[in-house]
Amino acid sequence: MEFRSCSIIHMLESCFLLLIIFQFAEGYDPVDPNGNITINWDFQTITDVYTVMVRIYNFQLYRHVEPPGWRLSWAWAGDEVIWAMTGAETTEQGSCSRFRGETIPHCCEKSPVIVDLPPGTPYNMQVANCCRGGVLSSTTQDPIKYASAFQMVVGNANARNSTVEKPSNFSIGVPGYTCSDAVDVAPSKFRHDNRRTTQALKTWQITCSYSQFRESDHPSCCVSLSTFYNNTIVSCPHCSCGCQSPITAPQCVRQSPFPLNSLFSPENEQPNFLHLLNGDDGSTTLPVVMCTQHMCPIRVHWHLKLNYREYWRVKVTITNFSVRQNYSNWNLVIQHPNLRSLTQVFSFNYRPLIQYGDTNDTGMFWGIQYYNDMLLESGENGNVQTEMLLQKDPAEFTFKGGWAFPRRIYFNGHECVMPPPDTYPILPSGCSDARRFLYLDGNLLSGPIPGELSSLRALAHLDLRSNNLSGPIPDLGPVRGLLYLQASDNALSGPFPGPGRLPASLLAASLRGNRLGGALRGASLAALPALRVLDLAGNALEGGVPGAAFAHPALEQLNLASNRLGGRVEEPADGAWSTSRLVAVELGRNRIGGALPGFFGMMPRLAAVGLEGNRFVGVIPPQYALRVAGLGLGEWAPFARLMLAGNYLIGPIPSPMEGLKEGSAVVTLADNCLLRCPPQVYFFCQGLPQKPAATCRAFNPGQPSPHLN
Repeated sequence: MEFRSCSIIHMLESCFLLLIIFQFAEGYDPVDPNGNITINWDFQTITDVYTVMVRIYNFQLYRHVEPPGWRLSWAWAGDEVIWAMTGAETTEQGSCSRFRGETIPHCCEKSPVIVDLPPGTPYNMQVANCCRGGVLSSTTQDPIKYASAFQMVVGNANARNSTVEKPSNFSIGVPGYTCSDAVDVAPSKFRHDNRRTTQALKTWQITCSYSQFRESDHPSCCVSLSTFYNNTIVSCPHCSCGCQSPITAPQCVRQSPFPLNSLFSPENEQPNFLHLLNGDDGSTTLPVVMCTQHMCPIRVHWHLKLNYREYWRVKVTITNFSVRQNYSNWNLVIQHPNLRSLTQVFSFNYRPLIQYGDTNDTGMFWGIQYYNDMLLESGENGNVQTEMLLQKDPAEFTFKGGWAFPRRIYFNGHECVMPPPDTYPILPSGCSDARRFLYLDGNLLSGPIPGELSSLRALAHLDLRSNNLSGPIPDLGPVRGLLYLQASDNALSGPFPGPGRLPASLLAASLRGNRLGGALRGASLAALPALRVLDLAGNALEGGVPGAAFAHPALEQLNLASNRLGGRVEEPADGAWSTSRLVAVELGRNRIGGALPGFFGMMPRLAAVGLEGNRFVGVIPPQYALRVAGLGLGEWAPFARLMLAGNYLIGPIPSPMEGLKEGSAVVTLADNCLLRCPPQVYFFCQGLPQKPAATCRAFNPGQPSPHLN
């Protein structure tokens, strides 16, 4: 579909705003881009009959595995059988008729299906992290219960074949997930009593990713809205999760004809009694949900409750319309730009999911244990609610244009259907300008971005990501109120816009995953004095990294990873880095050389540094070591992330880093030229070994180092 300028302007003039919600069919989740379920096969013995410890880790920030839990399966490459299992069991034993004697295998199936044992399993049948019924928590909600494990003894039914071959066709057995093939990785390591480290003989790893499209064609939740300043209650969109069947079909529980007193029930969705319809054969079958115009099991209602001088208050109510399902350990993820100013949350737990300094727009909420951590089935108690108090940011707070409503909401990892923005409650004065928001992400738009967008002078949010747009970025300088530009994952080319071609009001520009080339000019950054976030990762930028980026008055996040940048990192003049607001700098996977920029170690707010996969030489600056170890910092932030792997660094490990404990910071020094960097001693040396001496000499000529000698 070609992106024609005349058609888009016509849509804006007729409808004021177009919002198209597009799910991430390929498994990419912008809220949790690195989330997955990882399965490790750790070989404990390798003989004709080998023992494997299988560990399942849920490395997802907010998505958990609910009951009935995971059902791990695969297809054996040969005639393997499972002789014994601890901590789990197969659902079928299969035909073991070829075996004789009193001892026969636990499972002879070609494609076994493994399930976790239930809680309360006898101790002699358990291993660590087993026996939770297949339920896996997210790493945010319960970091103790995010893993599961079981042990199995595997042999080959063909005694003449003792080779160990990888199984195939892995499945975690949870809707929405697809799994990779098993790959060889570095053997897993295990710490015992903080004194001894052991490791598996061999480790295979399988990664399973999630897509809501793969799980179901229909959403499972929706969002409704209301405000204190408008009597309009915006219901969930019609048929959000499905449409009702004809009146004679017992598809859902019909509503009571009597009125209700529910405070926020725009569709009168909570009847006083359940009325089951008879099927064609006269029988009654219990449906899944209450009959509503949206037919969703879960509705999230967002109510703007109060407006104070310096704060505003929101009430969020989650209602369960399922008549036979409780939701234990539920969670809610909300995306809103004002979450960084969240002051107080009542009755829910809360944790930000994306937080770099002052920038935070996504948060996770869940119930308090033994109080409201279970959302009961539909009825009088089938809801949980909270109130949030948020501080106003004078630079961007407004009730106009739907700004006060959430951008996205997820319930138990499923994205909920939002109402169209042109239906949002408006201020009584009618001053809301609906053209402030244009969301066209996740469509099949192609061709160039029309220059006529510059005529939308009131536009504040422009989201064009995940399309197939090409050509250069047009002149958007006239759009003087533009705050957020999102055009990632397209095919845009040309240079980063020069001075005046982007408005000075811009707060965030995300253009990652395109084909932008040329050099990033310091003048272009200086022309954007309000810019807080700049993400240009995954392009084809060349030249050096301008010092203006580190002297910028507002920039907090800079991501230039995976480009073709070279030269050296330019240091800003006159120590301008000392007032930098940068919290995260990502320059990994480029061609940048020279010594590590020493001034990084003296930027007061810097907490995340990514320099891996470049051509840096010399020693690790002492200030880096002090920052990552948290020593002598004063008002400086410690380095929570320091990625230096894949360079040509020499010398010993700086002494402040020798006492670092795994988990205290994310640090990588593998694949360098360092002296004495044993992975069994230092967690940050794990991964690829240090480079050969000949390679190191080529990049560090004339530098004395025991490793090079």
